[in-house]
Amino acid sequence: MTRVLCAAVALAAIAGSASCASRPPVRDPVAAFWAGDPAYTSAYFRATAEKDEDAVALALNSYAMSELVLGNVRDARPAFVDAGRIMGNFDGTTLETLGAVIGREDAKRWKGDPYEVAMNSFYAALLYYMRGEYDNALAGCKNGILAGGDADEGYRSDFTLLYWFEGKCNAKLGKPDAARQSFDEARSSRERRGDAGHVEPLLTGAKNATFVVDIGVGPVKYASGEHGEVVRFAPGNHPEAYAVVSIDGRNAGRTVQMANLHYQATHRGGREIDGILKGKAIFKTASTVGGIAALIAADHQKSASSRNQLAAVGAGLLLLSILTSAEADTRCWATLPGEVHALEADVEPGLHTVTLDFYDRNGTPLTDFRQVWHDAPFAGDRENVYYFRSGPRFTDVTYPADPPDPALVFSPTRLAGTR
Repeated sequence: MTRVLCAAVALAAIAGSASCASRPPVRDPVAAFWAGDPAYTSAYFRATAEKDEDAVALALNSYAMSELVLGNVRDARPAFVDAGRIMGNFDGTTLETLGAVIGREDAKRWKGDPYEVAMNSFYAALLYYMRGEYDNALAGCKNGILAGGDADEGYRSDFTLLYWFEGKCNAKLGKPDAARQSFDEARSSRERRGDAGHVEPLLTGAKNATFVVDIGVGPVKYASGEHGEVVRFAPGNHPEAYAVVSIDGRNAGRTVQMANLHYQATHRGGREIDGILKGKAIFKTASTVGGIAALIAADHQKSASSRNQLAAVGAGLLLLSILTSAEADTRCWATLPGEVHALEADVEPGLHTVTLDFYDRNGTPLTDFRQVWHDAPFAGDRENVYYFRSGPRFTDVTYPADPPDPALVFSPTRLAGTR
C-alpha cells in the first residue's frame, strides 16, 4: 500500500460520513506507529492538530515524528518548530526562546514536561543541522538544555545528547573552545555515570558520518496520589538495547546511548524527582488549611482592621484552593523513543549498503529488527547525517536516488511498504 493510500484511508477513518455505517473503526494511532504504519499515525495526528486546540503541540510532535520516520524532513522540520513555539521553545522560523504560558492544568494547551520540551528542541536542532543551518541548530540545543534543567532550584541539565549535539554545532560554527566546553559537559553528565569511555569517541566531531538511532518505546505517564495529582513515569518496554552499524558488510561500530528518556523524565540535574505536580497538590492542601486558620484567627481579633485583613487573606486562600486544579495531566508524547543512540564513523564517498543489527541487553541478536539500506549516498565534502528508528518487520530498502528534498540525502529512514 502506498503512503498516499495509507493517508487517505486514515483520513477517511477519522473524518468519515455519519451516514456510512460500514466505515472501518478508527485505529489507535500510537499502536499503528509501533506496528510499523507511521503513515496512518501521521494522517491521524495531522487531522488532530487541525481540530483539537488543546492538543495542537502534542499532535504536531507526533505528526512530525511520523514524518521523520518516513524520511519526510521537509514536513517534519516545520512541524517540530510549530510545536516548539506552542511549548515555549521557539518563535517564528528561527529558534528564539519564549516564556511558557500558564493556564489551568488539565484544560490548558498541552506544553509537555521538560524532557518532552527538550526532545522537541533536539529534533528541530537535528533537522536544522542536516540543512547546514548550524546557528538554528545550536539555538535548539540551548533551548533543550534550558528545558532539561531547573533554574529555580539551581539544577543544571544533565542531557548528554543535547550537550553532545551542542558541541557539534559549535564546531561547525568555528567555535572550538565552546565545542570543547559542550563536549566536557557531555563527558561529565550525571546521566551517564561510569560510562564516559563509551561516549568519548563521539566527543571529537572529526568523523564524516553521524548515525542517530532512536531505540525502543518512551516512558509512559500515569497519575497517582490522593487527588490523582502526581504524575509518575513507567519505563517503556522494548527488547532492543543497542545497534551495530555495518557499511558494506564491514563493522563500523556499536551505537552509544546518548539519552535515556525514562531517566530524563524522572530526574532534574541528576536528582530524582518523586513526581510532577506534587507541589501543586501540597499547595492546594496547604492553602485550604491556611485559609481556615486565617478565618479562625480573624474571628478572635479585637481590632476591626486586623479582623478584616485576616478575613480577606483567609477567604483568598480558600478561593485559591477551590480554583486550583490538582488533577494531573497525563497526556504525553507517546511516539518518543526510550533511548537515543549515536555513532560516528569515517565512510568513503559514494553509494554504500548500511546495515543495522539490533541486540538485546544480553547481547542476543534481534533478527526481526535488522535493517538493510542499499545505495545510501555519502558525500565527500560534507558531514553525512543519517537518522534511523528501530522497529520490527523491516526489510531491505533501496535508498531513493533522487529525493525531492536535498536534506533527505542525510536522512534516509523510510519504512518498507509505506511508500
